[in-house]
Amino acid sequence: HLARLNASNNHIPSVDALRTLSLNTDLTWMALRGNPCSSKSAYRFKLCGLLPQLLLLDDTRMPKGTNYRPSTPKGKDPAPSSLQGGGGAHRPGSSASTPHSHKAS
Repeated sequence: HLARLNASNNHIPSVDALRTLSLNTDLTWMALRGNPCSSKSAYRFKLCGLLPQLLLLDDTRMPKGTNYRPSTPKGKDPAPSSLQGGGGAHRPGSSASTPHSHKAS
């Protein structure tokens, strides 16, 4: 039963590459320093979901519970996906289902 894994400096590209480790429920300590996946901001959050029994990652205690979310800088809240792309802001009094036409005067 594998309880500790030092996978530092092994060119692991993403947390998804570690998915098979989720079958090992005894793994409680892991080191991933020096891998491309550890430089991504959400890698701790993803590992928390993949390996909920993990207690230490890179010598840092993992948060207890499933409500762990990576911290985001203040004022950097991502926009909802429905506002990205071709849509436009809905203005009061306008109908999104009614096409607007402009007449030249």
